[in-house]
Amino acid sequence: MRRGESIIEENAVRKIRGVSEVCWRSLFGDKIKANRWNDKNGEGINMTMTGSELSDKRVLIFAGPDYEDSELMYPLLRFKEAGAEVKVAGLGEKTYQGKKGTTVDVDGSAEDFVVGYWDLVVIPGGWAPDKMRMNEAVLKIVRKAVESDNLVAAICHAGWVLVSADVVQGKKVTSYRAIKDDMVNAGATWVDAEVVVDGNLVTSRTPADLPAFCRTLVSLMTQTLAVPTA
Repeated sequence: MRRGESIIEENAVRKIRGVSEVCWRSLFGDKIKANRWNDKNGEGINMTMTGSELSDKRVLIFAGPDYEDSELMYPLLRFKEAGAEVKVAGLGEKTYQGKKGTTVDVDGSAEDFVVGYWDLVVIPGGWAPDKMRMNEAVLKIVRKAVESDNLVAAICHAGWVLVSADVVQGKKVTSYRAIKDDMVNAGATWVDAEVVVDGNLVTSRTPADLPAFCRTLVSLMTQTLAVPTA
């Protein structure tokens, strides 16, 4: 494995599409011991992760209805595996179902996390960002993180949240191609790349980019990758 990789990158370089207990166990084997979320059949999937490279880091991941399953679960697994404290913030409900049927229980509403420090804020894609971008607490958290020079990471349609938070003006970004115009109209320079880092803003395009996306974020949090400036 390359520096910064983990069992997750090693086993999941392929596109992660359907998500079920069988899928996650085949990808991550004994790394998972279920407890945190449920697959589309209602089977609980727990995990016990060991790692220390991010043991002093705090990560917040947003969840909403019809999130892209792998774009939430992959970072959740990856950062827990590395020892980070990871919380999932929702929009008011206690549980959310992804586009492919995976459900995740949240640790609270976005309003509960406005006050607090986060080394990294992650926004998954899917259809959820269309709801997230209308939640003022989500936007406050994103703006606060950007202004505090903490990392903010968005993948796929999550670029919509960055647009609504008004944090992409003058930034180089990527996203799912369908929202390219939205990013450009908000003042960003859009490029077609698996991961783009501009200051403390990290963006990627699709689930296929998840290994590079998470690998870059781990490197940035452990200061093994210099943060470029625009």
